[in-house]
Amino acid sequence: MTLNSTSYHLEEEAAASAAPELRPAHRALTEVERKGIVDTYDALRRNVPNFRSRRAQAHMIAAASRALGNDGGAAVLEAGTGTGKSLAYLTAGMTLATMHEKTLLIATGTVGLQEQLTARDIPMFTEATRIEGSAVLAKGRSRYACPRNMAALASTSGDQGSLALGADDDLAEGGAWPRPPRKGEAERVQKLAARLQSRSWDGDLDNPPLKIDDQLRPLLSTTAGACAGRRCEQYMACPFFHARRALDDARVVVVNHALLMADLQFPRGDEASGFGGVLLPKLEDCLVVIDEGHQLPHTAISASAASCHLTSTIRRVVRWQGFLNSAYRALGKDEIAGASARDAAQMTIQISDALRSLEATIRSMWVPNPADGAYAVYRGRMGEVPAEWRDGAAHALCEVERLLKVVVSLRRRLSEKAEDLDAGARQVLPREVGLIFEQLTEAASVLRWWSLPAPSKPTAPPVARWVQLAGPRDTGLVISASPVSAADVLRERLFDQAAGVVVTSATLSAGGDFTKVLRDLGAPRHTETMSLPSPFDYEGQAVLQVPWIAASATDQERHAREIADWMMRELDHTAGNLVLFNSKAKLNRVMELLEGPLKAVTRSQYEMPKSELLATHAAAVQAGTGSTLLGSWGLGEGTDLRGDLCSTLVVTALPFRPPTDPVEATYAEWLEAQGRRPFDEVTVPGTIRVLTQFVGRLLRHEDDRGRVVILDRRIVDTRYGRRILDALPPFRREIAPKAVAGARRKPVGPRAPP
Repeated sequence: MTLNSTSYHLEEEAAASAAPELRPAHRALTEVERKGIVDTYDALRRNVPNFRSRRAQAHMIAAASRALGNDGGAAVLEAGTGTGKSLAYLTAGMTLATMHEKTLLIATGTVGLQEQLTARDIPMFTEATRIEGSAVLAKGRSRYACPRNMAALASTSGDQGSLALGADDDLAEGGAWPRPPRKGEAERVQKLAARLQSRSWDGDLDNPPLKIDDQLRPLLSTTAGACAGRRCEQYMACPFFHARRALDDARVVVVNHALLMADLQFPRGDEASGFGGVLLPKLEDCLVVIDEGHQLPHTAISASAASCHLTSTIRRVVRWQGFLNSAYRALGKDEIAGASARDAAQMTIQISDALRSLEATIRSMWVPNPADGAYAVYRGRMGEVPAEWRDGAAHALCEVERLLKVVVSLRRRLSEKAEDLDAGARQVLPREVGLIFEQLTEAASVLRWWSLPAPSKPTAPPVARWVQLAGPRDTGLVISASPVSAADVLRERLFDQAAGVVVTSATLSAGGDFTKVLRDLGAPRHTETMSLPSPFDYEGQAVLQVPWIAASATDQERHAREIADWMMRELDHTAGNLVLFNSKAKLNRVMELLEGPLKAVTRSQYEMPKSELLATHAAAVQAGTGSTLLGSWGLGEGTDLRGDLCSTLVVTALPFRPPTDPVEATYAEWLEAQGRRPFDEVTVPGTIRVLTQFVGRLLRHEDDRGRVVILDRRIVDTRYGRRILDALPPFRREIAPKAVAGARRKPVGPRAPP
């Protein structure tokens, strides 16, 4: 069905999109709901200034209505820039959420879109439609100040002995600063704590009244394991829980992908099976929209991965003994979970010995290649590691799980008896025992992955397992593990639980082929897919140029020189330009090679924070002096440079993901073992998606004009390159043959027609 933009009816869809095969439903889209959605869209058209009806937006509303209006419905909707995605899914989602008394949960990949939704799109939508319901931006604990931690830091000013804990010496080092404060930090914390206590600051670390640097920020917040929750004496004043309470009355909850996946890591623990509902509303009660959905599979994989710094953990285990002893004394218990304080101390020693043994076994069998430097990595082919390593991990896991059982009981008892503890113990122990719980849980996760044998079925995706040196100044070993696919997790915890799911983005398919994204998302068979065109006149608004470049993009020095020469010859330095690289080294080399007027107005992403970089760029372009930004992939995805801010977009090389990532390399090996071609199935579709995101930075509005320039001849000289080129938006194209090498082309200035 389609929302007819003339008569406002939900009509049956033409053959452009196959109707989804809906699973058996208790809730189905009714005529009353269809009319409600049409009425909402009509209100938008009447009440939003300069509202433009778009056929693609109407198609998206209809598809989103089917997914969210039928119990367990699902849709994957690719909608180009300018379609009006947010208003489309708000039209379907808020109307249906209101009718069914459900929560519309919107998960995004970037903070920028979260802020756009909560500060602009949703208020505009509710004002125009008169649909009641508040919207809340939900964030994780690390984005809020912890009043307990801040009070401890502020009361000590860096002096570990000045906080009267009133317990025993084992608690002293847990009372305040974990390191000596840097100049001015103690004073800054005291001012922030005073603002928090006086309620002149809401504790949101993203909007602090004073500057908070990256080194101080983690000390001001807390983690799930270290949080005492309702038992904390600061619970009623806690910014995080104050924000959580606002979720109860919210009609719309906006989160990022990471928080959604973090919530879905929690098993329910009640009589009903399932996951989540701890940090966010239960998905059974939610209509879910995943915006920027191309990022979700990667976020889901990261949420399931685990790492353990063996050397650091071995050192840390010794420190645990004092806090565990204090916990037993504070609770007045001789035995907890079948273990005495002496037993618990012995367990820490056994964990330390087991991890030392595992570390020694790894070092005896793996000698890093000196050519790899400090970032050397050993990755097991197809996820396999030597049997000796598996055995060592299994032994260490046994010891970790024994202590973990004790720590779980200690945490519960400390929470239950919080009011009976003295001030020092109440302030320190829940946090420190909670941190021990987190560290043990993370270690157990990675050791469990490492101790598993190879999958019994060769068709089952493997687990990537690898070990690496910690860094340039840290030769300790870090062991890691990760599933190579999040499909099963997303299917079980997202699609099977939510009342309805819409996944949308400007880049989901590979030139209209949804095979890869459906597989990566674990989308159910009844999922409806649709690729909706942008309203932009791509051929009339922009040109895609592929100049002659003699050097291969893989020849770092020659290619960098040709990029610099082309930029100085062809770019208008008085305009707004964006130049994207897939190598920091090449970006820096080009920056060194630039000369003349262009050099003076060129800015590197690595010179300043992104927000400051974009503000400086905008000010320079608007002042008429021009600005050229040099950036990496991060600047090519999600950056909004409207109008004159980006008249020329240059992609220096096709954005192939480096084959060094252990997870993707393991997945590629598994595909090859199945007789499949990872380059065709993974690499090329992934490159199409990223490159489409890059070129999407050029046209942000129907009045924008400009050009895309690709300085990598592989896009026209190879079969896979032509496949990538054909999947890009239909810009007017100018492909230079070899015969015009060295020919000069007149630069395109700001807003010049292509």
